[in-house]
Amino acid sequence: MLSSIFSAARGRVILGFAALSIMGSGLALADTVTTSTTVFVNRAPTITGTPSLNTTVGKVYSFQPVAVDPEGTRLAFSVRNLPRWATFNSATGAISGTPTVPGTFSNIIINVADGKNLASLPAFNITVAAVVYGNAALSWKAPVEDEYGYPLADLAGYRVVYGTSPTSMTQKLELPSASLTSVSIEDLSSGTYYFAVTAYTKSGLESAPSEVVYKTIM
Repeated sequence: MLSSIFSAARGRVILGFAALSIMGSGLALADTVTTSTTVFVNRAPTITGTPSLNTTVGKVYSFQPVAVDPEGTRLAFSVRNLPRWATFNSATGAISGTPTVPGTFSNIIINVADGKNLASLPAFNITVAAVVYGNAALSWKAPVEDEYGYPLADLAGYRVVYGTSPTSMTQKLELPSASLTSVSIEDLSSGTYYFAVTAYTKSGLESAPSEVVYKTIM
């Protein structure tokens, strides 16, 4: 805006600028500002492991997966289609338990989550077989003399010892008759069993064990 100032003393007109503003003239003065933004991408956890797919009634089953989170976030586990005989640890992802019935328990899925992302093991089945019971038939010849070569006149009976280790045959069966030279041991579950026989006299003396024999029950 222009304003005029008249000077009567000098007879002339003085033009002065009371104010000057530039608006919308197309002139601009600007600084360049550069900004950067960091985007955090949360990576999903991983879970690995190979569970056993077969077990037997009465045998303890256990499986522990391995899970890792790239950012070190605390993980939580969950499971789908868990068999009724099993328990699940939500802090470790472990499955454990003792099957009580035979059958196939299908589509078991273990999941792990970091609060944002979820990872899962491939679905798997656990097949539980029924216990197989078998028997072992043993026979031997009655001793006729003692370790010194003298006739054995007071033989009283035999003791059969057996177990699942040849160095730990802790189960015992006593046969209190000298005429019994065979026996069948029943209701043996699957596994390999080792057997030995001793003879004892009426006076309480007992022989050294016989040679160890074994049988595998399938």
